[in-house]
Amino acid sequence: MTTAFRILFCFILCIGPVSYSGQNFDDIGKKNLLKISGGVDVSSVFYSANGSGRRQPFTYYFNGNVTGNILGISLPFTFNYTSNQVRYSQPANFQSFTPSYKWAKAYVGITALNFSQYTQASHPFTGIGVELTPGKFKVALLFGIFKKAREYDYELNSDTYMSYKRTGMGSYIGYEDKGHALKIIYFLAKDDPGSIHGRSSNISPMKNSVVSLVGKTTLLKKLTFDAEWAISTFVKNTLSDATNSGKLFMHAFKSSVSYRIKTVNLAINYERINPDYVTLGAYFINNDFENVTFSPSFTLLNGRLNISANAGMQHNNLDNQKLTTSNRFVGSFNASYTVNRKLSVNAGYSNFSCLTKQNLHNDPFYNSTLDTLHFFQLSQNGSFSALYNFGNKDVKQNVVLNGSYQVASQSHGLYSNFDVLNSQKKDDSKTQSINELLFYNISHSVSKTSLGIGINANSLMYSNTQTLYYGPNINLSRAILNNKLKLTLSGTYNQSLANTSKMSEIIRGRFALTYSPKLKSEKAGRFNLNLSADYLIRFNTSGKTKLFNEFTCNIGAAYGF
Repeated sequence: MTTAFRILFCFILCIGPVSYSGQNFDDIGKKNLLKISGGVDVSSVFYSANGSGRRQPFTYYFNGNVTGNILGISLPFTFNYTSNQVRYSQPANFQSFTPSYKWAKAYVGITALNFSQYTQASHPFTGIGVELTPGKFKVALLFGIFKKAREYDYELNSDTYMSYKRTGMGSYIGYEDKGHALKIIYFLAKDDPGSIHGRSSNISPMKNSVVSLVGKTTLLKKLTFDAEWAISTFVKNTLSDATNSGKLFMHAFKSSVSYRIKTVNLAINYERINPDYVTLGAYFINNDFENVTFSPSFTLLNGRLNISANAGMQHNNLDNQKLTTSNRFVGSFNASYTVNRKLSVNAGYSNFSCLTKQNLHNDPFYNSTLDTLHFFQLSQNGSFSALYNFGNKDVKQNVVLNGSYQVASQSHGLYSNFDVLNSQKKDDSKTQSINELLFYNISHSVSKTSLGIGINANSLMYSNTQTLYYGPNINLSRAILNNKLKLTLSGTYNQSLANTSKMSEIIRGRFALTYSPKLKSEKAGRFNLNLSADYLIRFNTSGKTKLFNEFTCNIGAAYGF
């Protein structure tokens, strides 16, 4: 081992937080193999307030970072110093190393690969992986540790973080050509029963294997079929005998059919995941549900009008083993229309409802005509926005209008199978929210000056209470010295009412100044100075709140290279 190699090896070990991403050995032999970037910035904050403040009266910060890049291997180092602490950031030594050459790519360290949502779904692991894409074929392999062993916490008398060492391996092979594709996936994960010494009735070593078949085909360049079928074998406790191990065979299936002709696209999606479906290649996966959705979209008027919708039904309790069954309906609609070069509008609506039915316990001594308990939830959202641009080349103006409405309600009660959930029975609890914004902006291209004036209002209605929060705001900005110096002024006034009674009243003003001079060359880096000040007054409203004001000033400088 040469002296130079020893120095480089020691430097990599000392630098610590190696975040290797996308190393490409095709660059070997070319110039600029070593790149260094980074920056430093220093800032201080001055603060004062009458009464008890919300932060320290004076704080300062100094931050720096330097990153070396060799063949795509990133070697970062950061330094942070404040009036409270000093911290060097070198996280976790070796992280990941992903070299690539032509159609081959390797993953080494703490990394993740995605096979499919039912198998290995980007669950991170510590190990190795390979992806090969020669021509129309795709091949992937992985092996590593998915979970570290952690013993029982005797100090806290808890098994919350207790776990067995879990290793996993997986592979897939696929082929894709001209809209046709086929992929076969295999994934296996297993806990090591001997990796921990303690025992807990809540924690047991598990084993899981998943096989999945993924396919896609396109017919007549218009009709497309997609599907995935996965079979998962899961053992809850490998320490138990075969009859008591809780071995489960579970299925998951999803498919979609879409048809596209010119400006119309129609799609039908179906998904079914059996109860207790598990893959140890994902942190969490929903199961025990079946849903069907229909998603049409249209592009009309030479692309100026776009309409899309989505509607579907979902239900759970597929094996009828649960006490409750939920039926959900979701529907959404979105439209955007460019009327002309000046005016464009957008609108959207969504409706989500859920009906949960719980079977009552049978009583042999009492026969009730009410045989089920229903719980109904409803959520509706509507939104609208419009943008109108006008003016000329030197003076540009626009007006923006945004509005949204949301209502949520729920009810519950006993109903017979023939009873209809009418509207009177759905108003047990109702919440409505309305948000509105109107803003006008004018900008002058020659003087680099812009002015914006707006007003916003938010209303919330629930039970017998209505809360209203509203107020105007203004923004002014000006750039001078060839855009090197930028000045910004802004002010807001907000008032809140509860059933017409004033609850709060706030005025806020802000001043900001940024100076970004251009250095002689880009290689010299980037430099900027900034100064900002913020002043807030909260008035005394009917004796309910005390008069409060605070001032915050920030001064900083930054240099990047």
